[in-house]
Amino acid sequence: MLTLFTIFNKGGIVLWERCFDPLFCNIINNFIHDIFVEEQSSKTIYVKDNLVVKWTLSNEYDLIFAIVYSEFAQIIYIDEFLESTKKFFCELYYEKLQEKCFLEKNFSFDSHFDVRIKEFEFLNVCLQQKYYILVINELGKKFFLNENTSSQDFELDKDILDDDIPKTLKSDLESQLPETPQFSETNVSFLKKDRNKRNSNKKLKKNITKVNNLNNDEPIKKNKKLMRKWEDDSILCNSDKADFLDYSVHSEKSSAPVQNDIVRLTQENCMSKDLQNGFTIREFGDDLQKSDKKGESSKEIHTGMFSIFTNLAKKRILSLNDLTPALTKMNELLLKKNIAKEVADSLCESVQNSLVGKNISTFQSIQSIVKTTMESSLKQILTPSMSIDLLKEINFSKSQKRPYTISFVGVNGVGKSTSLSKIAFWLLKNHFKIVIAACDTFRSGAIEQLQVHVKNLQQLSEKEKCGKIELFEKGYGKDASLVAGNAILYAKKKEFDIVLIDTSGRRHNDPRLMSPLEKLVNANNIDRVFQVAEALAGTDVVAQAKNFNNALGYKKKLDGFIISKVDTVGNAVGTIVSIIWATGIPILFIGNGQTYTDIRILSVSWVVKMLMS
Repeated sequence: MLTLFTIFNKGGIVLWERCFDPLFCNIINNFIHDIFVEEQSSKTIYVKDNLVVKWTLSNEYDLIFAIVYSEFAQIIYIDEFLESTKKFFCELYYEKLQEKCFLEKNFSFDSHFDVRIKEFEFLNVCLQQKYYILVINELGKKFFLNENTSSQDFELDKDILDDDIPKTLKSDLESQLPETPQFSETNVSFLKKDRNKRNSNKKLKKNITKVNNLNNDEPIKKNKKLMRKWEDDSILCNSDKADFLDYSVHSEKSSAPVQNDIVRLTQENCMSKDLQNGFTIREFGDDLQKSDKKGESSKEIHTGMFSIFTNLAKKRILSLNDLTPALTKMNELLLKKNIAKEVADSLCESVQNSLVGKNISTFQSIQSIVKTTMESSLKQILTPSMSIDLLKEINFSKSQKRPYTISFVGVNGVGKSTSLSKIAFWLLKNHFKIVIAACDTFRSGAIEQLQVHVKNLQQLSEKEKCGKIELFEKGYGKDASLVAGNAILYAKKKEFDIVLIDTSGRRHNDPRLMSPLEKLVNANNIDRVFQVAEALAGTDVVAQAKNFNNALGYKKKLDGFIISKVDTVGNAVGTIVSIIWATGIPILFIGNGQTYTDIRILSVSWVVKMLMS
């Protein structure tokens, strides 16, 4: 059932471990690297190679308790077993742990663990037979309790044991009960059956339903998608130019941009000049951060003066009851900032695990400690473990005499074409030659929309004397993978540097629509795949990110995200956190307006400030 149980400290010293299957025990090294070295400890579960690692922290002694088991094993009491073992170990070796000289101490935990594992296996066997049980260990702690009953309902009664357990299972269950003397207070009782069979059956079905739903998440409610207007995906059209929407009549007016409007499609000082790397994109929130520097410096002075008194104050240990009110308010704040519920719950649980048992000064408020810890957790999530230098990669591909390929994917109406055009303008500013491949061969007007963008960008490149851009399209109804392949061949033949591939919007929960993505990406060996997601998506963005990442197949995964329409949500920028939490994939760009220069790179400090405001 289990693969490994280990106890080690944050310095890497193993206090005790039990390995059930040596072939798979190496996963703990990957776990330490991916979670603690990469600073992703906000998550409490780690899955790799069909194995699951769950862990809990003892902040008082800086210990990590980790358990490894198969992803396919149906284990119900794993969290209770982990927490119970942690508490028992810490109380049993209290004096040794206080000294913190782990290399010189011997922790003989084998016999105690054997008894606890018998209890654990007994509970799972009973649950598979649909019985409710209560186990009270030597510490007097409840292992499992039906939420509709109290401890008075569970009295040790041999008759109940004989009556309620089928004879075929009685010997097996009794053989698994611990017989060690120090566990003599372990009591196991089963719920009494009602003599009325009808009431008994109804009650049993009701209780079984509750057990089966213990680990089931609530179904995500899908927001009804509103009809999308052209303005949401094009920066040219507005209410005054509604005649541009009619493509049924082929006229020069419908495809030719107005010369006077070219100036308003860009803004000055939105890109900074780097003599070595060309034009770079500014961080989102740069102006706000500069204006706040004075306020931050004054805060640091107060903090320094206050720390003198803090060191003199008495210490107290934080308990779960102390943290619950502050964590509840923090959870509500995160939900208001558009963070998905499962992400908000995970963040609060991470803060709780890191603070329970900590010594704090009596001068410190719990609210401020929770806020500071939450800010630290958010920074760990948002800080990417790897960086992508697109300009460097493009120049390397150029030296190899092959075009660099980027594909843009996402659901309908998030602004893929607009985001593609913004990145195209940035690349034009760096004097690259670009081909835009019109691989959205399904949506009516998609190719015409790209024609408008390309004509605008061509005029901007001629005006600023930078780069070159063309549109490659083969009409509607064609195979998107073949169109992309032909575009790449055309770019290589004409010595273009980059191919930007626009794809159709698709429902992320429809396998029939998602399956062509794998063919498009893998058949054409695309260098980078970016998903465009809008800041308004809310809780659905987690499912979107996971489904698009899985749809690309095992050979290729998403390389980054582009978050569009950030200027429409104010400080409710929780979508950014939800996406990174769900996938661990970085956010490369943020769209914040309707011009070609309204694109920024992610500022971690700005996002944290918006979420905590």
